[in-house]
Amino acid sequence: MSDMKRIILIIYLVLLCLACVYVPWLAGTSQLSVPAGYSFVWSPPQRYEVRPSLKEVFSSNTMVFKGSYLTVTGIDTKRLMLEITAITAIAGIIFLTIGYKNVD
Repeated sequence: MSDMKRIILIIYLVLLCLACVYVPWLAGTSQLSVPAGYSFVWSPPQRYEVRPSLKEVFSSNTMVFKGSYLTVTGIDTKRLMLEITAITAIAGIIFLTIGYKNVD
């Protein structure tokens, strides 16, 4: 394995670890969830401040909207899996194309 491929592999592993430690969160109720931003796994956000545009969404779904904060419900696993897939795909493409020599 060339030095460049080792560097790509190390960068990939660091990015993968960061993606698994600094994760996206969801906030909302059982009927409707909204992205609540990113935070470390060991210190999740406690609540999420709802923007005025989202208040209309909640009121249009006949939900009882109390205040301007939502409770954080958990990790957004769909977005996390998308991030891991994207990191893996990009690193894989770079890893496979580095060092490829065209033989004539």
